[in-house]
Amino acid sequence: MHYDDSQLIDAIREKKIDVIVSVELFSFISRQASALCERFSLSHVVIVWENISGHPFYHLPPFRGNVNSVLRRISKIVAVTNRSKVSLLALNIPAEKVAVIYPGVFLDRFRPLKMEKEFSMLFVGGLEKHKGFHLLLQVFENLSERYDGLTLGVVGDGRMKGRLLDVRRKCGEQRIVYFGNVPHSEVCSIYPRAKIFCFPSLRQKMLNLLPIREEQFGFCLVEAMASGLPVVATNMNVMREIVDNGCLFAENDLTGFQNIISTLVENEDLRKRASAQNRVRAQKLFDARKQSKLLRKCLVSG
Repeated sequence: MHYDDSQLIDAIREKKIDVIVSVELFSFISRQASALCERFSLSHVVIVWENISGHPFYHLPPFRGNVNSVLRRISKIVAVTNRSKVSLLALNIPAEKVAVIYPGVFLDRFRPLKMEKEFSMLFVGGLEKHKGFHLLLQVFENLSERYDGLTLGVVGDGRMKGRLLDVRRKCGEQRIVYFGNVPHSEVCSIYPRAKIFCFPSLRQKMLNLLPIREEQFGFCLVEAMASGLPVVATNMNVMREIVDNGCLFAENDLTGFQNIISTLVENEDLRKRASAQNRVRAQKLFDARKQSKLLRKCLVSG
């Protein structure tokens, strides 16, 4: 995929553009942007989300050709996590070319609110196996027999919707509130209604061997933290980086996931401490306004 060159050239001349920003080194749009930057002596900054250095797109044609072409002329790379930076350095990209700038959320919208806690657990995201949604449903099903008041809120859609509705019928429709897709402008009002946020995302592998995808950032993780929720997440590289000392469990470890949820359900003091810590961490690292200033500074210097 690429854009019409003539339209981009007109925009460059009319708007007096001096920096072009594209996403991912292997994309055809980044290659097109690189050629335009060379032609007009512009800076080219590439934002990188990918965090697997062995990803096929870095090594197989035609994408490898895009990577090589972009790297020959690039001004700066902005990695959205340290994990992404590590993957770039593994490709022998000089460290001085790479800056780490986290994305952020608007802390005045995603914030703790004194509201009735309607859900013991909350999930926001795709109802897909790679999001670990099957683990969440199994944990809820198991624990619903132990805790009469356990409830689950679900925001999102996907291929496991049928499984969700089956569990809802089995456990009682009043115990699972399914919102479906919710406009992003409204989802901020749902987080504060929960006690615990669950994010059991998993790695995707080709032939069950080669990792081809893992969570690259997790905006809903940060939204939940900013909203003052304790977070239970998979113990993967990015999750450790974003959540830090939060409640993490090993991939596919149903028992570990279940034990953490049980502990948080039973321990209100622990939930309160985690809530306060997560809000402070969101303010420190994931404030959209602060992060946008850092990005702007990087673009200007790039």
